[in-house]
Amino acid sequence: MRNIRLTSNKKGLAFILEYFIDGMLKSLIKEVIVKFANVHKKGSKKDIFVFVTRRSGSTWIMELISSQPGIKYSAEPLYLPRWNFYKQKLPQKRDSKFIHLDKSEEKILKSYFSRILNGEIQVSPPWNIFDKDYNFFTNRYVVKICNGLSLINWFEENFDIQIVYLVRHPISTSLSIINQGWPDTTDAFLNNEFFRENYLDSEQLEFARDVKRHGSRLQSLVLEWCLENLVPLRSIQRRDKDWIVITYEELVMNPEKVIDLLYDKLDLEDKNKMILKASQPSKSTTKQSAERIEERDVHFILNRWKNQVSDEEEKEIFEILTKFGIDAYRLGSSVPNESLLNFPVHIPKQQETDE
Repeated sequence: MRNIRLTSNKKGLAFILEYFIDGMLKSLIKEVIVKFANVHKKGSKKDIFVFVTRRSGSTWIMELISSQPGIKYSAEPLYLPRWNFYKQKLPQKRDSKFIHLDKSEEKILKSYFSRILNGEIQVSPPWNIFDKDYNFFTNRYVVKICNGLSLINWFEENFDIQIVYLVRHPISTSLSIINQGWPDTTDAFLNNEFFRENYLDSEQLEFARDVKRHGSRLQSLVLEWCLENLVPLRSIQRRDKDWIVITYEELVMNPEKVIDLLYDKLDLEDKNKMILKASQPSKSTTKQSAERIEERDVHFILNRWKNQVSDEEEKEIFEILTKFGIDAYRLGSSVPNESLLNFPVHIPKQQETDE
């Protein structure tokens, strides 16, 4: 038994070492490539920060914007599990969720992002020089923030940036996370004193804890979606924000119109490249979804989650949204409420297939 345990420990240690060495080597190779294959000099246009939840189409919209001449991306620079040579000084947050910052942490993040935007350091940048959208000379950043939605107002106040906020149906998002085998991160919010005291009343807090203790995995992930989107959704309800608010559903239904919106609002340069990019699934899209996107099967993309959730389950899930005062989506519909839409919507009928 002792030998088995030692062998197991050795394998575990070997895996950890392999993970860090592999991560370090990949980061080093990418950094060397970018150092010599890209020249970044900050220009006059504002950098773009895209705030998203995971599995919401975030890579798709980041690639859409970074397809433009002169624009370079930084993909999830606050994601702590991914190796980069500059994250050691970042605050070590539970589940990599940046929910609140003290004064010293604010100073660290200001310096970190200033260095990224000024081109001093490279964090998760594009590095494939053979990609047709690779830019050797850049003057503007698009930064994808996937685990700092609660800090969206802080970023707006501390950086001269344009903000894009992307949101997707909570059930669709949560099922996608389940398919990836990822855990929920609700405890990061429920155990954060600042978040509890500033964004939840006692009844909401007790309700959230009850869902976490007794709810299904899907309900727990929908709870995570609510907590993560609480700050931006409440901010846009006040209608005092100059953000570009886009839903994944609208991007699927009206890609050309969304591209027009982004092109005009963000002062971009090549609309045709964006239109071409919109028809191509992102690198993180599943094979089945990629095929449907290429076929423009809008009905399937927006409604496939309905086959995985009963009417009763959907009703129970929407009780969670109601508890937190979230009306971004409504029971029985796969599209967002009108308050989140930029254009009228029409979902085509389901395409006939050979399946």
